[in-house]
Amino acid sequence: MYQIGSELSVPKQIFKHKGVYAGNNLVFHNSPGQGEALTSMSEFAKGRPVTVEKEGVKDYQVFFTRLQKAIAAPKSYDVFQQNCEHSSSKVRTGKARSPQLIGWTALITVLFLYAATSRK
Repeated sequence: MYQIGSELSVPKQIFKHKGVYAGNNLVFHNSPGQGEALTSMSEFAKGRPVTVEKEGVKDYQVFFTRLQKAIAAPKSYDVFQQNCEHSSSKVRTGKARSPQLIGWTALITVLFLYAATSRK
């Protein structure tokens, strides 16, 4: 059903919780209180609909090497430095990125600047 290395998401309030499909109905993700972990698809989804954000990976060997490293030394959840997107993109691409965090930070900055400059 899912390709190995696919970036998956489930809705979580106004955000999307991200993970990476590792095969055999397992998902690697990072969540508050648990940190980085390999869990079942049902534990990842928690009854919410799962969406494929990006399909698979080209190099399974590189993907599984990164996944093994992450599982061997799991990192704690940190919304700014190690959230679910950081963890999943690091395993998929080798680079930790969080587009949601960047987007929300930019929006908050713009709103703050607007509020600060519109005062009379």
